[in-house]
Amino acid sequence: MKQVRSQGINASMYIHKYEEQVINSRSRPIVILGLNQKTIHFLSDLIIPPVSELLVGLELEGQKNNVIHLDCTLQWKQELGSFTLYFAKLHIHEEHRLYIYSQLNQMIYQLQYPVHSYFQKQPEAWTLARDMPYPYSRINTQA
Repeated sequence: MKQVRSQGINASMYIHKYEEQVINSRSRPIVILGLNQKTIHFLSDLIIPPVSELLVGLELEGQKNNVIHLDCTLQWKQELGSFTLYFAKLHIHEEHRLYIYSQLNQMIYQLQYPVHSYFQKQPEAWTLARDMPYPYSRINTQA
């Protein structure tokens, strides 16, 4: 997979640790499909088992060249042709929480999911859906 720019965010993944042993692996590009303060959905051309002993590293670079490094644990995967869809739980250390949340807020704001443009074109649909919780909404840094 060539380097893909996911709606303004360059993203890549790598194997960080397996059973507490640090692994030096090369990174592979991913396409982010969903992102919030606790989870991420992404597509990759790698096939990795979702086991709790495996810690995956993520590198996210926004439009302003702000780069954040996160660790995550894969929860499940789904084969989609030559790609694999992953759902992962993010691990954010408490001492870095506010900084990471502010960086993620900027990156989430840069993402332009099709559902947003649909609601902008259909105001009546937005009035029905605005009170529904949307898992990829902006992050609340007050939590």
